[in-house]
Amino acid sequence: MTANLIHDLHHDDAPLPSPSRLDHCLEARLLADFRVACHGADPVTERLARLICIDPEGLVIRRVRFAHRTVTVVAMTGESWHSTACRYFTDRLREQASLQRRRVVLVPPSAVYRRPHLDGSMAIARCSHAFVPDEDRQAILRLLREERKVPLAACADVAHRSRAPMRTVLALAAARAIAIDVSRPLGPTTPVLARLTVH
Repeated sequence: MTANLIHDLHHDDAPLPSPSRLDHCLEARLLADFRVACHGADPVTERLARLICIDPEGLVIRRVRFAHRTVTVVAMTGESWHSTACRYFTDRLREQASLQRRRVVLVPPSAVYRRPHLDGSMAIARCSHAFVPDEDRQAILRLLREERKVPLAACADVAHRSRAPMRTVLALAAARAIAIDVSRPLGPTTPVLARLTVH
């Protein structure tokens, strides 16, 4: 059953056109990254990009807060990343953003689409709206307080109230209540960590 659930979580959505796909995938990667405290739009940098005449369709801009720093992530489509003109304008964007005390980090599409990180991140993102019974949430958090690091299947085993326990665990990761290691393909033995242990 666990294997089937993992397969379902990896089921690909219909292909998205770029840069919509880039936006969708970057959102998933940021949501699943345990180092990210929160992220959202960055109107200041978006306005600067328009003033510099950068085509916003080729960029995805997000303000990302980590534990001890905040940066602006600018992800680029493959076409934009390999365009000499676009790279010239993004260099100008970094210079102008620095005057606004904003550090811009340019991210190539290869980093966003890297596997297996993307697969696990997308699975977590798909579960972001799943209902999590409070009893299951408390049981999983209690398990992680006791063990600090446990397999994904063990967390699912204590989610007795949920009809889809594996989705419940991934939903908690999407809510940033716990952390799941997406550096390897998701499976029953995938490490799950208490959120406080990864900062």
